[in-house]
Amino acid sequence: MSSLKDKTAKGFLWGAMNNGAMQILNMIFGVVLGRLLSKEDYGLIGMMVIFTSIAAALQDSGFVTALTNRKNATHRDYNSVFWFNVGVSMAIYCLFFLGAPLLARFYDEPLLTPLFRYYSLCFLAASFSIVPRAMLFKQLRQKELAIISTAALLVSGITGVSMALAGMAYWGLATQSLVYTLAVSAVSWIISGWRPS
Repeated sequence: MSSLKDKTAKGFLWGAMNNGAMQILNMIFGVVLGRLLSKEDYGLIGMMVIFTSIAAALQDSGFVTALTNRKNATHRDYNSVFWFNVGVSMAIYCLFFLGAPLLARFYDEPLLTPLFRYYSLCFLAASFSIVPRAMLFKQLRQKELAIISTAALLVSGITGVSMALAGMAYWGLATQSLVYTLAVSAVSWIISGWRPS
């Protein structure tokens, strides 16, 4: 029981440290990007976020919570959730890819067609990290989760700022999100050690 108490206490400490680090990094990168980019650049990203946010809720479908709460989750359980999430994410990405011109027409903004297709890759990439992150969370490995989030934010923030400095504007914001998601997915896979079958 003391082991569980220790893990919980350490998890709380790492969670608090992670939240603090994330807030500070978000503030620094936000201020720098706010000086480099225009409100139109942020507006283009904002037009797409509502769609990807709704899709993210469908992507999870409550299975991650079910995995976390299941007392004796097996490899088969994790495997089923993984392939379901990847399949649903691919289907939704195809809808986004094909529907991007409609979104651009709705907002009367032709730039949204290629940008939405690119930005939606974040949603697809996130499906690969859902199960490894659920496993780490269930095992109370908050230290690893904190390191993953902070490192991914640092790398993606530097990428976004570099692209903004190079004059790539809203592409920098979209790439920042994509790099963050890819980094979280890749490092989660490495640290969790879990592989689908």
